[in-house]
Amino acid sequence: MKRIMIIGGNGSGKTTFARQLS
Repeated sequence: MKRIMIIGGNGSGKTTFARQLS
């Protein structure tokens, strides 16, 4: 999961990743 966060360093990427977690 950390790798995905690094790839999605952009704010949009983090938001999308957070949505997937939720």
